[in-house]
Amino acid sequence: MSTFLRPPSGSAPIADAARLGTVLGIWAHPDDEAFLSAGLMAAARDAGNRVVCVTATLGERGTDDPAGWPPGRLAAVRKHELQASLAALDVTEHHLLGLADGALAALGEERVRQWWSTETFVAAGAARARAAQWGTWRVAA
Repeated sequence: MSTFLRPPSGSAPIADAARLGTVLGIWAHPDDEAFLSAGLMAAARDAGNRVVCVTATLGERGTDDPAGWPPGRLAAVRKHELQASLAALDVTEHHLLGLADGALAALGEERVRQWWSTETFVAAGAARARAAQWGTWRVAA
């Protein structure tokens, strides 16, 4: 188990999706949520839990063919794919931060902490509290 996801000392890992409570996923790009946590989100929704997804960018610069896929065009396609993915998983709470793709590392920890304290993240309540309890919230330097 990852050190970022280790439960408090003496706690057993959660194996029953109904016990998860609120699930909060914070992702850099569209499709990160799908290939990294679709199963978890589906299990949580099937168990009746709240699932909140936050996406930082539309991944508009995620191509090796910028002439064929200029940022505006790619952003529109990726936004549509993100909406379809979340709909298939029955995730209805989504927040798009609207940040520029490829620029997240330059923002710095203070800016990320500002977002962490905004309504988007406060709305996830229980997930934020669990992340703080488990020490899972990390800001990459």
